[in-house]
Amino acid sequence: RYDEIAKGKFSFKDAHGNVIQLGGKSDLSEVLPWVPQVAGLSDTHAFQNNRNGKAAGFYTGISTDTAETITNFVEAEANRLGMSSATNSSVAWGDKGHITRTFSDSLRELSVNVTQLEGGKRLVTVSYRDK
Repeated sequence: RYDEIAKGKFSFKDAHGNVIQLGGKSDLSEVLPWVPQVAGLSDTHAFQNNRNGKAAGFYTGISTDTAETITNFVEAEANRLGMSSATNSSVAWGDKGHITRTFSDSLRELSVNVTQLEGGKRLVTVSYRDK
């Protein structure tokens, strides 16, 4: 569809009716409503796959917020949704670092990854899936 392509997006349906959405820069409007959206991200990209009535996907973007601010926001939203924390890991090397937090409940999973970049920026990836 031309309107999707003009926005840098493309979706198609396979023979079983499963929809796959690919996107270039994205406003994140297609991300599932239950997925926390980190505010203030720039240069966002999103991907989502819908198969057998279940969705899985991720979005990425660049943030100037601290890793703690980002992960605390996602954790608060996950708690609001009734999810529990499954993993919490971090790695640091010099002034760089990476944090991963995952949350889940009986119906879905959520993960946030924050990687320190140059110039006080962070790459944020939020992935999600219905179980």
